[in-house]
Amino acid sequence: MIQGLVYDLSLPGIRQGRLLSMAYQYVATVCNASGVRLHWEVHDASQWGEVMDDAPVHVFRILQEGVHNAIRHGHPQEVTVRWRVDRGAYVLEISDDGQGVDVLPPPQQQNGLGMISMRERARALGGSLEIISTSGRGMTLRLIFSCT
Repeated sequence: MIQGLVYDLSLPGIRQGRLLSMAYQYVATVCNASGVRLHWEVHDASQWGEVMDDAPVHVFRILQEGVHNAIRHGHPQEVTVRWRVDRGAYVLEISDDGQGVDVLPPPQQQNGLGMISMRERARALGGSLEIISTSGRGMTLRLIFSCT
């Protein structure tokens, strides 16, 4: 039983170029179950297939938490997930049209375990995690990390 849990946590197959397909399957299932429309955009899909080592696991876990937070806290009608490569960096954006929040400067931010985990994973990728939001106008979570 424990071996099965560990196997599932490691996301078998994600390191074999299946990040995008596994991510789509997850997000589509969650959005459908929540009654939220999904808008999915992938640019430079072949380059996303080259994400190596532990990076796909970190990206997938950030995606999971970001989508979960968007639906749970934002109460959106639609979630948009964008995958692109820009100036030598991978960029993943999760946006919603929900209620948004006023984002406080980092020293004043109150972060739950999910936000802490996403920031740690972004740092493990050598990247950054940005939150862009205004109360009543939705939110965008942006992960940026180097292609090299």
